[in-house]
Amino acid sequence: MTHTALDILQQTYGYPEFRGHQADIIDHLTTGGDALVLMPTGGGKSLCYQIPSLLRPGVGIVVSPLIALMQDQVDALRQLGIRAAFLNSSLSMSDVRRVEELDDLLAQAFVISSHCPLTEQTRHIVDAAAIAKMQPGTYLINTSRGGVVDTSAIPAAIESGQLAGAAIDVLEVEPPPEDYPLIAAWRDPNHPAHDRVIVNP
Repeated sequence: MTHTALDILQQTYGYPEFRGHQADIIDHLTTGGDALVLMPTGGGKSLCYQIPSLLRPGVGIVVSPLIALMQDQVDALRQLGIRAAFLNSSLSMSDVRRVEELDDLLAQAFVISSHCPLTEQTRHIVDAAAIAKMQPGTYLINTSRGGVVDTSAIPAAIESGQLAGAAIDVLEVEPPPEDYPLIAAWRDPNHPAHDRVIVNP
């Protein structure tokens, strides 16, 4: 366990030491590893992703299914002096824009996960221009509405390496026609998208 992680635990969160497997999990994630962690309620799960997010460069993105939990965790982090915000369907578009300018978010994040309603303001909010502003090797996830992401821009972004992969749960046209660009690239065994895209409309 790095001394820096222990410093954050003690100086920011006020705990003297890590519990159970927290130290191992945090060390693994901080060095870029992946982890599937099962812990009981009250077991200290939040620290396992919050501290690596503070140690690593860029923006840490946490995908949570519970709006109330988002609010509680963000409020707690802000009380500790940590910059944090949440995005979900309870926010107005003006509130969303105040959370973070989209261009700044795209430039810093390693994973972009869309969870917003489809409106005139959000239609194709992730398009070729937005993808070009992302860091090379970004992962794109859309589980909101098909029109939020312009999926026709994904094959070229995968081919260039701008996107490392994409997981698309909804399409703008369902069922998609045979010549739908993303589906055609995904079905082509010679296209990089064949192994780097998950489509589950």
